[in-house]
Amino acid sequence: MREFWLRNWKELLGIIGTIFTGVVAIVVALIAKEKKKGQSPAAEPQQPKPKNKNLPYRQAQVFKEHNDYPKALEHYRKAAEEYEDDSLDQAIAFIAAGIMCHTLAEYNDAISFFLKAQAIYVDDPTANRLELTWIYNNLAVVYKDQGKYDEALRWHHKALAVSEKVLSKEHTVTAGIYNNIGEAHGRKGEHDRALEWYFKALAVREKALGKEHPRTAGTYNNIAAVYYIQEEYDDALECFFRALKVFEKTLGKEHPRTAMTYENIAIVYSIQEKYDDAFKLYLKAYRVYLSKLGEDHPETTICVDNMHAAYKASGAAQPIDNWLAAQLNS
Repeated sequence: MREFWLRNWKELLGIIGTIFTGVVAIVVALIAKEKKKGQSPAAEPQQPKPKNKNLPYRQAQVFKEHNDYPKALEHYRKAAEEYEDDSLDQAIAFIAAGIMCHTLAEYNDAISFFLKAQAIYVDDPTANRLELTWIYNNLAVVYKDQGKYDEALRWHHKALAVSEKVLSKEHTVTAGIYNNIGEAHGRKGEHDRALEWYFKALAVREKALGKEHPRTAGTYNNIAAVYYIQEEYDDALECFFRALKVFEKTLGKEHPRTAMTYENIAIVYSIQEKYDDAFKLYLKAYRVYLSKLGEDHPETTICVDNMHAAYKASGAAQPIDNWLAAQLNS
């Protein structure tokens, strides 16, 4: 997290409208990239699973794996009906249906399913209290996608209250919620508040996971994105380079997440008109995307768009296609 990443870029256009075309999408990618690349808005704890996977639920899982989300939603609905005598399994089917509705941008239906699941969990004393954080965070994400940031924050804080009580303020689950709250404030344009929560997440992750964990590095990327929007470019670069050091060591130089950080740094260099440094990093990122994701992947095409924008801004006379071909063949 480019999923989720790209569909929100217009929201920040007004905030950073002075930045050249193409950069906007990447800025949003920086803020939300944890979601796609291994940490969804409610990645901790994992999505609950039913004790009894009835036939419609199993069929729904197959459709989901094949990206047939309308069919998956249809079967999750059927599964919920068949779980009528087992409230917790029914709640889990509601959660799965809500996730499909969210994926299909059927936001009101998604909220309805999540609220049904929440009501079951709250009423059932045998339910795992921690799993409520998963429901609350999913509700918050839907509201964020609707631009209802105050409502999103309300649900994130409900998740936080459960996590701090059941676990602690120093647990990685809680850190993930700190991160989510930071993102919501960032989406709302409250950048200082976003930084406050990102730094809370960073402190916990550094202590619990270590300074060289990819999730810690992801938090540095989030912080850097806010600094970027605030035009604090030196601070942004410092955080990006901290993240890059971790990604190169833990994931390798040929990993897409590492490549994305190359690209992030290149964007800042472009804004600073350090075009030679920017193009070196754009090319490193582009080569990784081509190798690992392919020419038609959104990451690759966005990188090309950003390179084109920076190349044009640099005032170079040579056509970029000729320049790029020469660089790739060198």
